[in-house]
Amino acid sequence: GAAKGPGMEGGEPLDPSEAPEDYRCAICLDNISNMACVDPCFHRFCSGCIQRWATMRAVCPLCRQPIDRVLHTVRSSKSPSDFLSFDTNTETAFP
Repeated sequence: GAAKGPGMEGGEPLDPSEAPEDYRCAICLDNISNMACVDPCFHRFCSGCIQRWATMRAVCPLCRQPIDRVLHTVRSSKSPSDFLSFDTNTETAFP
C-alpha cells in the first residue's frame, strides 16, 4: 500500500511544521485557529492574528493588497437565519 505521511493515521494532530501551507497562518506560523480570510485576495489567517495585523497595517501580509474587509468563518449548530438581521430601510442599508 501507499505510505502515509506523519500525522495522517489515527487522526493524530499535525505538528505545525507538517501542516500543509494552506492551513498555516502566515502571521503566527501555527495551524490556523478560528479561520478568517481577507477580501479581496482571500488569503487565510487565524482570526485573532489578522485582526491585530489589520489594526496596524491594512494590507494582506502575503500579497500586500489593501484589505477591504476581514471575513470570518462562523460555525454553529444554529440556523444561519438566527444570526441574520435585515434593515428594511434601503437608504441606510445601501448608502
